[in-house]
Amino acid sequence: MWLPTKPLVDLPLPKWEHGLRSHGYWLGNQRVGFVGLTPPGFPVVYSWSLDRVPEEQGECKSLRAAKRRVEAAFRRAYSWRFPASRR
Repeated sequence: MWLPTKPLVDLPLPKWEHGLRSHGYWLGNQRVGFVGLTPPGFPVVYSWSLDRVPEEQGECKSLRAAKRRVEAAFRRAYSWRFPASRR
């Protein structure tokens, strides 16, 4: 028997916004992660972290790699809310 059901719609994914020496990963008006740059005069290292999951953090040598790590950590931590991001 076929039951008419609405298709499942995923919640909107977070978006990147840049700031001074940092980038934030925002879901609506709540920051879920960030990438920060070391202070001037030190070797260039990008530190990244998820706000609600303190064990998900690290450092990378490029901004692109750090952003990808934040996005991957977000998908792992919040996959129950975003079924399409599990793929």
